[in-house]
Amino acid sequence: MNEDTRLDLVRPDLVERGRRLAPAQRAAIARAVAAWACHVSHAEPYLDASVRAWLATGRAGPCLNRDAIGSVIEWLDNACFDSQEEADGYDAQAMAWFSKARSVNAVLYALDGADPRAFYDTVYEAHAAMGECSQIEAIWARHEA
Repeated sequence: MNEDTRLDLVRPDLVERGRRLAPAQRAAIARAVAAWACHVSHAEPYLDASVRAWLATGRAGPCLNRDAIGSVIEWLDNACFDSQEEADGYDAQAMAWFSKARSVNAVLYALDGADPRAFYDTVYEAHAAMGECSQIEAIWARHEA
């Protein structure tokens, strides 16, 4: 397994810790981390009902649409860029859009969270969205036991 991931650049300890997880644990942690990031960043309203239901239950229905999630990410990224241009840099509004976009990107990766690379990218995006890992580590610990 090649662990050359973006997460390794910011939290190599989590990459090492992730090596010990079973695929089902990775999937559950990825979903929970993505759900947390979307909740805290207030990105949930931008997700359709099927995605919100999957985040809440882990049961994917036939209506989960990756392309639609990708479109939401693109829209949120554009809102971030527009806000950044208006403010001539990153202000609180631009950072809020950035956090939402990264949180929804975590959801997209979490759909394949059992896969090590997707799992690490989920954690990386959630970390980028929220700027800290203490809650991610707490979520992780609940699923390791």
